Amino acid sequence: MNPEKHVKNNSNDYVIRVLDSPLQVNAADWNALLAAQSPGGSLNPFMRHEYLAALHQSSSATPKTGWTPRFVTLWQGNTLAGACALYLKAHSYGEYVFDWAWANAYQQHGLNYYPKALVAVPFTPVPGARLLARNAAERALLVKALVAWCEEEKLSSLHLLFASDEDVTACEEAGLMLRNTVQFHWQNNDYHDFDDFLMSLSQEKRKKIRQERRKVAEADISFRWSLGQDISNADWDFFYRCYERTYYEHGNAPYLSRDFFQRMQDTMPENWLLFVAEHSAEGKRQPVATSLIAVSARSDWAEGMNDLKTGLTAYGRYWGALARVDCLHFEACYYQPLQWCIEHGYQYFEGGAQGEHKMARALLPVKTTSAHWLAHPAFADAVERFLEREGAGIESYMNELEQRSPCSSRLAPLAAPDLFFYVKPMPDIAAEPSITTPLGRAHARRLREVYRSAGWPCQDLIEIELLAAGLLQRVAGPTGHETLRVTDAGVTCLAAALVRNRSALSAHEALVERVACEMVRAGRITWRGLGLRAQLPPDNEGGPARWCMVRPDVFSIRNTSVQAYVEPIVHEIKVHRSDLLGDLRRPEKRAAYLDLGGECWYVLGCDAKGRPIAAADEVPLECGVMVQESNRLAVVRAAPGARASNCHLRYGWRWPRPRRWRA
Repeated sequence: MNPEKHVKNNSNDYVIRVLDSPLQVNAADWNALLAAQSPGGSLNPFMRHEYLAALHQSSSATPKTGWTPRFVTLWQGNTLAGACALYLKAHSYGEYVFDWAWANAYQQHGLNYYPKALVAVPFTPVPGARLLARNAAERALLVKALVAWCEEEKLSSLHLLFASDEDVTACEEAGLMLRNTVQFHWQNNDYHDFDDFLMSLSQEKRKKIRQERRKVAEADISFRWSLGQDISNADWDFFYRCYERTYYEHGNAPYLSRDFFQRMQDTMPENWLLFVAEHSAEGKRQPVATSLIAVSARSDWAEGMNDLKTGLTAYGRYWGALARVDCLHFEACYYQPLQWCIEHGYQYFEGGAQGEHKMARALLPVKTTSAHWLAHPAFADAVERFLEREGAGIESYMNELEQRSPCSSRLAPLAAPDLFFYVKPMPDIAAEPSITTPLGRAHARRLREVYRSAGWPCQDLIEIELLAAGLLQRVAGPTGHETLRVTDAGVTCLAAALVRNRSALSAHEALVERVACEMVRAGRITWRGLGLRAQLPPDNEGGPARWCMVRPDVFSIRNTSVQAYVEPIVHEIKVHRSDLLGDLRRPEKRAAYLDLGGECWYVLGCDAKGRPIAAADEVPLECGVMVQESNRLAVVRAAPGARASNCHLRYGWRWPRPRRWRA
């Protein structure tokens, strides 16, 4: 590593110095440069020198945890003209912009993705200035210096996460690729109180929030809040106890140590707001949960910064609980902070990364941007084409979310999660006011069913509404019988839904594709999403058989015309633990799969840390279990009746049951 390098910009001489620690940068110089960023650079506490230094000194972001600091600084003489917090990363944890697929692609081609260069605040998905500079020219020079340094160090890539608009402009001009993600933020529209805020929402959302708050109150839960120096040592200790427990309950160690929060208490107390939930026990109020919010310090709110873009902001960060109370999470993490923001004149509340459920609490979608540079030309080209497709999916997703806004001024949202459209009002003969009818899940399902079938009508209300919407039309046959067909407008809706679904289910679909390809390589005839009719046990002994329609992720049979040799196999793909647990609570679904074939397998994906989403003993014994590894699918437990073969997938042969084959 070359720690110092001279660069020129017009007639000005600059020096680039790469430092091994934030402590090697003068705190006053760093914070002064941060305050010069617009809009309101100093209002964002996470880029302050005290915050970055605390991450380092508390051993939260150090080489031992996979965060090796390399702070890149730009100097003009003895003046700090630019700086950024860069880390060499040995993994992709704690970033919230996911590039695991890129790392896997490198590995599959025998290339090293790690270490990579990351310009970001560790463990903090909050948008803000990342390239601190006095002006646009020096910011552009800093970007060029970053890329040149990465090339010199032979790093695979450079990633700048949750960048400000000025950073994005500089990166785009330097040729970096841009990537968008979606967060959910709340804006205070001069609400007088929390009830005034609720009146801006639709009646349905208003009712739901009041119900959730009522449940918490009926559980004898009350809240108190403390700001800055008013947060006691006991409250900080209790908060960390809850914070630590939340991580351990999810099977992870906490990113941040108690020492980090002690340093926040000592150096940045004015930037922290703590909510403590209490209930009665042994004759006094006892704490049961906490929510820690970061806030812009009012002391940093300079004159002339009272426009909307530079308003005071609160940031939802950490929470934990020692007792389970229905809706307590929503109260502690959303309703209490929003009420506090309204009462104290804060303009924004940022809810953190992801979380579409936040929309129901009036946190609306906002695009965030990151910038990326890859050294390998072929991979850079492939990622650029991927980002173009992903960007189109993000735009479509944003449009969908806007249609589902909880605000009362918007149209009613669609209920279907995978097919969104509004009925175009049909002109009425009597010229009465037209009514826009939202179509729900049942309408979306019926439209797909008609498209896949011969179009026999059901003659019910759902069909009438689809006909009125112009998504279906009646077709008279030569014998006078009427059938239904999906119109061009209906096909357009189905096609748009398909594009959105592919984007939303990319991890699941990728694993489905992988399993299906393995089945084809094994010489089997394979279907994905094939609808099949299965028989279920009768409700009562001696009762009639029950039938149902199922659609396994992957269904395959041997390539044979002899019925006894078909050997059907069902593969059910799960990439999220919540999806798996929900599936395991449906024994009738497994019974249907087992009725289709002698073997049913659960194929489990991995979580963000590369661990299987479940253990084999969590899956019922009548099913086999596979897990996704880096470049293969490994059998953890064979399906009953199967025997191992030389194929690493271990699909075994077994004597078929004497039964009639149904397909």
